[in-house]
Amino acid sequence: MSIVEDTYQQAIDEMPVFQKMARLEGFLYWTRNLIARKVRAELGSEVSDERVRWEVALQMYGADPRMEKLIREQIARVST
Repeated sequence: MSIVEDTYQQAIDEMPVFQKMARLEGFLYWTRNLIARKVRAELGSEVSDERVRWEVALQMYGADPRMEKLIREQIARVST
Protein backbone atom coordinates (compact mmCIF):
# COMPACT_ATOMS: atom_id res chain seq x y z
CA MET A 1 0.00 0.00 0.00
CA SER A 2 1.01 3.62 -0.43
CA ILE A 3 1.80 5.99 2.40
CA VAL A 4 -1.60 7.66 1.88
CA GLU A 5 -3.44 4.33 2.14
CA ASP A 6 -1.39 3.30 5.17
CA THR A 7 -2.09 6.61 6.93
CA TYR A 8 -5.80 6.42 6.08
CA GLN A 9 -6.06 2.82 7.31
CA GLN A 10 -4.28 3.70 10.53
CA ALA A 11 -6.69 6.59 11.11
CA ILE A 12 -9.67 4.28 10.54
CA ASP A 13 -8.22 1.62 12.84
CA GLU A 14 -7.83 4.20 15.60
CA MET A 15 -11.44 5.42 15.38
CA PRO A 16 -13.85 4.37 18.10
CA VAL A 17 -16.63 2.05 16.99
CA PHE A 18 -19.33 4.73 17.21
CA GLN A 19 -17.36 6.92 14.80
CA LYS A 20 -16.90 4.04 12.34
CA MET A 21 -20.64 3.37 12.50
CA ALA A 22 -21.42 7.04 11.87
CA ARG A 23 -19.17 6.97 8.78
CA LEU A 24 -20.88 3.81 7.57
CA GLU A 25 -24.29 5.40 8.04
CA GLY A 26 -23.14 8.39 6.01
CA PHE A 27 -21.87 6.17 3.20
CA LEU A 28 -25.14 4.22 3.11
CA TYR A 29 -27.18 7.46 3.02
CA TRP A 30 -25.01 8.77 0.17
CA THR A 31 -25.30 5.46 -1.73
CA ARG A 32 -29.09 5.29 -1.37
CA ASN A 33 -29.44 8.86 -2.61
CA LEU A 34 -27.15 8.19 -5.56
CA ILE A 35 -29.19 5.13 -6.57
CA ALA A 36 -32.46 7.03 -6.06
CA ARG A 37 -31.31 9.80 -8.41
CA LYS A 38 -30.38 7.17 -11.00
CA VAL A 39 -33.78 5.48 -10.66
CA ARG A 40 -35.61 8.80 -11.03
CA ALA A 41 -33.55 9.60 -14.12
CA GLU A 42 -34.42 6.24 -15.66
CA LEU A 43 -38.12 6.08 -14.68
CA GLY A 44 -38.97 9.77 -14.86
CA SER A 45 -39.72 12.41 -12.28
CA GLU A 46 -43.36 11.33 -11.94
CA VAL A 47 -42.47 7.97 -10.37
CA SER A 48 -43.74 7.66 -6.79
CA ASP A 49 -41.41 7.95 -3.82
CA GLU A 50 -42.49 4.48 -2.69
CA ARG A 51 -41.57 2.97 -6.07
CA VAL A 52 -38.18 4.70 -5.89
CA ARG A 53 -37.59 3.25 -2.40
CA TRP A 54 -38.33 -0.28 -3.63
CA GLU A 55 -36.17 0.18 -6.74
CA VAL A 56 -33.31 1.34 -4.51
CA ALA A 57 -33.83 -1.70 -2.28
CA LEU A 58 -33.70 -3.93 -5.36
CA GLN A 59 -30.37 -2.43 -6.39
CA MET A 60 -28.93 -2.80 -2.89
CA TYR A 61 -30.34 -6.18 -1.82
CA GLY A 62 -31.51 -7.86 -5.03
CA ALA A 63 -28.50 -10.17 -5.25
CA ASP A 64 -30.25 -12.41 -2.70
CA PRO A 65 -32.93 -14.34 -4.65
CA ARG A 66 -35.33 -14.31 -1.68
CA MET A 67 -35.02 -10.56 -1.26
CA GLU A 68 -35.31 -10.00 -4.99
CA LYS A 69 -38.62 -11.90 -5.07
CA LEU A 70 -40.05 -9.95 -2.14
CA ILE A 71 -38.92 -6.60 -3.49
CA ARG A 72 -40.23 -7.30 -7.00
CA GLU A 73 -43.61 -8.19 -5.47
CA GLN A 74 -43.67 -4.81 -3.76
CA ILE A 75 -42.63 -3.03 -6.95
CA ALA A 76 -45.50 -4.72 -8.77
CA ARG A 77 -47.88 -3.69 -5.97
CA VAL A 78 -46.92 -0.01 -6.10
CA SER A 79 -46.73 0.09 -9.90
CA THR A 80 -50.38 -0.76 -10.50
